[in-house]
Amino acid sequence: MIGDFTDEYPGIECYAGEAKGGDKFFLYNAQGERLSDKNLWGLSPRAVWWDADDQKEIYHQGNIIEYDGSEVMKIEGKLLIVADSKKICLMQNHLYRMSVADATMGYYNSPQVGFK
Repeated sequence: MIGDFTDEYPGIECYAGEAKGGDKFFLYNAQGERLSDKNLWGLSPRAVWWDADDQKEIYHQGNIIEYDGSEVMKIEGKLLIVADSKKICLMQNHLYRMSVADATMGYYNSPQVGFK
């Protein structure tokens, strides 16, 4: 999973783990510094924009959580929250559109955008 989860480190962070019985996990910042080797969010987290800040939150097992592990909310039913900051129509962003196209071919990763 990649995304800008914290303003503590400039740029995006990258999180991964070993599947099929592996017990190693990796969290790196954009400069290549290893931030953690702990199992923070398992093997299937998703990066999402949830609130009005510039950082993404993590969707994991039906919960929206912040980078520090604090729960933003549990997803139950429908919810409409109007954000103070607005993003352009994401399908107009080339990088995002190509990421969505990759997902339709089975290469699922959370789409990224070419702007902050």
